[in-house]
Amino acid sequence: LFRDFGYSVSLNKPYAGGFTTRHYGRPADGIHAFQIEINRALYLDEKRIERGPGLAELVRNMRRLIVAMTSIDRDVLAAPGSTHLKAAE
Repeated sequence: LFRDFGYSVSLNKPYAGGFTTRHYGRPADGIHAFQIEINRALYLDEKRIERGPGLAELVRNMRRLIVAMTSIDRDVLAAPGSTHLKAAE
């Protein structure tokens, strides 16, 4: 989805994160967690420390992401042999 929105995407670069996903995610129990790092330049005028012109679009896209994520069939995530990434991956 992020790529569809036109964003650049990478996994664990530049930050590997991990605490949030390891602490809150328990995929074996059907509880999944993910962590998203968002480049401030997408929503903030860093020189003025004010909301930037991209904030409204980012908010729209995050709403779209939430709808998509909450629409995933939980049985698919829990299915044996699932190729979906697990917490902290």
